[in-house]
Amino acid sequence: MPHAMKAILLAGCLCFSPLAFGSEQDAGVHDARRECAAHMADLRMSAQTWRWVSIFVAVLGGVTASLTGLKAGLSEPEVGRKWGYAALVSGAIAAASPLLPKTEEFRDKLAASDRHYVVGLKVERQLDVFDSESPYRTNSANYAIARFTDCLADSPADSIPDLPKSTDEVEVQRLPPE
Repeated sequence: MPHAMKAILLAGCLCFSPLAFGSEQDAGVHDARRECAAHMADLRMSAQTWRWVSIFVAVLGGVTASLTGLKAGLSEPEVGRKWGYAALVSGAIAAASPLLPKTEEFRDKLAASDRHYVVGLKVERQLDVFDSESPYRTNSANYAIARFTDCLADSPADSIPDLPKSTDEVEVQRLPPE
């Protein structure tokens, strides 16, 4: 999506989100979740793209090296030398494909981001249980936003901090271990 479209969409959400979600805090949690989900979609797309680019470079380089090597072998010595150089360059391109970004790198980032997203989503879905003025709701909303923000990090942490304890009398519900 072009940056201008994202800016218009974000501005529209910011203008109308208090009406749609009940409070600015709920809108902030929703916007953070949406950004995290978009980031994870980008990571999935990058993994897929680099996977295919790597395959394409390896196959194209290998096929080109083979064909130019064959042409070099069947040509006169002077012309064959030129084809031999082309085969050498094509072979180097095929050999360089392992140097491209690995799909596993993107998948690892995606897995760590997904853990933060899931925890943030679990907390966000429980926000409606609490009174809008409750300090625990504010704490929980800030925690959910923090999880969604960690989801956007270049290298999200593998461990997820516990939900902070509340100062009021509401019992804190702990998330199950993953």
